[in-house]
Amino acid sequence: MTWQIASIGDHVEKVSTWNPTQSLTSGTFRYIDLSSVDKDQKVISIENILEINGIDAPSRAKQIVQVDDVLVSTVRPNLNGVAIVPNELDGATASTGYCVLRPNEKSLYSRYLYHWVKTNSFVSDMVKKATGANYPAVSDKIIKESEIPLPPLPEQKRIAAILDKADSLRRKNQQAIQLADKFLRAVFLDMFGDLSSSSGNKVKLGDVVVLDAPMVDPREDKYLDMLHFGPDRIKKETGLLLPALTAREENLISKKFLFDNRYVLYSKIRPYLKKCAMAETTALCSADMYPIRPVDGLVTKEFLWRLLLSDIFTRYTETLPGRANIPKLNRDELSAFEFSLPYFSEQKKFSKLVKKLLTTSNLVNESSCNSGQIFNILSQKSFSGKL
Repeated sequence: MTWQIASIGDHVEKVSTWNPTQSLTSGTFRYIDLSSVDKDQKVISIENILEINGIDAPSRAKQIVQVDDVLVSTVRPNLNGVAIVPNELDGATASTGYCVLRPNEKSLYSRYLYHWVKTNSFVSDMVKKATGANYPAVSDKIIKESEIPLPPLPEQKRIAAILDKADSLRRKNQQAIQLADKFLRAVFLDMFGDLSSSSGNKVKLGDVVVLDAPMVDPREDKYLDMLHFGPDRIKKETGLLLPALTAREENLISKKFLFDNRYVLYSKIRPYLKKCAMAETTALCSADMYPIRPVDGLVTKEFLWRLLLSDIFTRYTETLPGRANIPKLNRDELSAFEFSLPYFSEQKKFSKLVKKLLTTSNLVNESSCNSGQIFNILSQKSFSGKL
């Protein structure tokens, strides 16, 4: 079977655009913004589609999309803002922050292209070519000039069908994890209410937790084979720990915190990302994290975990003085957070529920990691002609 390496631009068609001088004074138009794409699921979130007045369309949305067009974000390509246009958005308009790729049906299958622009190979290539200090971006021209491995059309469809099935499994697992997180948030709010507005039993976080994890040298023999968790090893908002490498594998040289399963790990960098996880074993963590230990009899680990992931705590971090470059929460600010402390007996009830849910959730998360790894392996083999 003959494969060729081709430029994407040689196999896509021209996309219609609005005439900037056109005046549209009636009706509304559906507008696909950069925020309309779920960056994890790689699909367009219909609920995030904007309805804009026709008169605004020429200035806000210049590309008219159709079914099976592939959208690739040109801004911050490392975020992998990629999606394919579904039936219900045929004729919608898209932000110029997207490069709209409309495959020539005779030579390029849309879902094959969609899977290709999600690969690490394509994304890393775009990241290297992006320019701009604050908002790195690539041009449509760069995307269209990039190369794609191109087998005959029937083989493209076969590969896309396999990757669709693998991707569907990965997506369902991710959705299950998100649902579990939404459930926990709802239960936390139902049991404890708005802890920032309640008047009873006001405490500061520093009164009920301690930050006593020691710093150690990861080059010492007793730490070399311990796992190391940085902020990137915590899934934002859900608080799940991702697979990590050992100090030896990462070749660590600077001091790290040593923690055990009594602690909650909180990333002090960019608090709005809500990166907080419960420790499961003895391991090391980055100095960009706070290992926080709840005081026994005052706060349960599970309650502390959800408190730090709550909107209440995030709103507090947003009131603090901003940092010039990267938002960061210092120890004093962390300890100063004030809230109404629920009875310990109520916290224990919540903890019991969390433990039951996490038993199932961890299995789903393990399945999600496995399905993600399988998808990545299939993707690598697919585009190298080994599938």
